[in-house]
Amino acid sequence: MVQVLHPGLPSHPDRALFKRDFTSSGSLFSVLLAPAPRAAVAAFVDGLGLFSMGLCWTGYESLCTLVMLGANRTAKLWTAKGNLFRLHIGLEGVDDLKADLSAAIKRYAEAR
Repeated sequence: MVQVLHPGLPSHPDRALFKRDFTSSGSLFSVLLAPAPRAAVAAFVDGLGLFSMGLCWTGYESLCTLVMLGANRTAKLWTAKGNLFRLHIGLEGVDDLKADLSAAIKRYAEAR
């Protein structure tokens, strides 16, 4: 894993802004994984058991989607290398979600 992006984490580049403007954080974050071929991305998402593919972050279910940032990002240039997965954490058991993501990261690494 290269980086976890969530403003609630001390390592987030906009942490100061987050602390200034918010009192708590939500369940949406991103994970940046090292560059890998399409087969690794497929291995990551195809084996997920608790996460569905989706883009609506308002529900109760855990969701995952691959984010392709590039020319469509105009506010701030995205220069990070790798595959960015956006995750919404739902109401499933925390240990079960951790196990599902750990297995997905392992499959991703093996497919690299």
